[in-house]
Amino acid sequence: MTPGWTAPLRVFAMDHRDSYRTLLGIDSSAAATERARAIKRVVFDGFRDALAELDDPRGATVLLDEEYGGPLVDDARASGALVCIPLERSGQVELQWEYGEELADTAAVVDRMRPDLAKVLLRYNPEGDPDLNKRQEVRLAAMSDWCLERGLPLMLEVLMPPTPEQRAASGPDLARWDAEMRPALMVEAVHRLRAAGADPAIWKIEGLDSTADAAAVVAAARADGRPDVSCIVLGRGADLERVEQWLAVGAATPGYVGFAVGRSLWNGPALAYDRGELDAPAVRAQVAANYLRLCRAWG
Repeated sequence: MTPGWTAPLRVFAMDHRDSYRTLLGIDSSAAATERARAIKRVVFDGFRDALAELDDPRGATVLLDEEYGGPLVDDARASGALVCIPLERSGQVELQWEYGEELADTAAVVDRMRPDLAKVLLRYNPEGDPDLNKRQEVRLAAMSDWCLERGLPLMLEVLMPPTPEQRAASGPDLARWDAEMRPALMVEAVHRLRAAGADPAIWKIEGLDSTADAAAVVAAARADGRPDVSCIVLGRGADLERVEQWLAVGAATPGYVGFAVGRSLWNGPALAYDRGELDAPAVRAQVAANYLRLCRAWG
């Protein structure tokens, strides 16, 4: 059984790697890496500026990758934020370890970064390819066990792409699938993943539109004697108005303790900075204002 988590969480997610490279149009060269790190530094500074204005900083957390965000870990700790790091390789349909199959390499990164939490992003639809789902379940259970051995609370982010059959059933407007089909599928996914051996402390769930749906996910996450686990709201890169709607649902649902939002907070300002359309102080101000807005929306 993994360590539980019932404390507040206000996660500023900036561990993006594959999508971040796509956003900036960069390769893996040393010059591109330094450019990407410099932009993440400015984004992080906006988060740090916001921390100084929070009335209640409990649960303020930054999700950092080692590749571009590793140099920020010490500053994050000095600011009083919790640190969470990803364990999954970015941009993959099938779950893989970020640092390779030699788990000593992952252990070395964890020892170096000393995170308060670890995060795994999983793409999983219970009605999807059964062979792929089985492999996903097995790999996720192994990651969960690995975190258990280290007493490291695991945050599991479940993304659910619709199957072709689900797309056909819902018609051209995926909003219908999102509202009418995904909530029940998410509950089923939680049950299946838990039955396969996954035991996260925190379930990072794509935004839901009703407290009844959110409560059903909490019930699945806490079934069979796990009242010490919690859910948080995932931003999905949506505009802030939509994210606030999802946060209102989460905040009204016992068992939800906060949110994890990334691109919605910093994607636009970071891209504008890279293009020379905004300077660093303007980016910091926008990012800080966006994070504070969601913290205050949660209450």
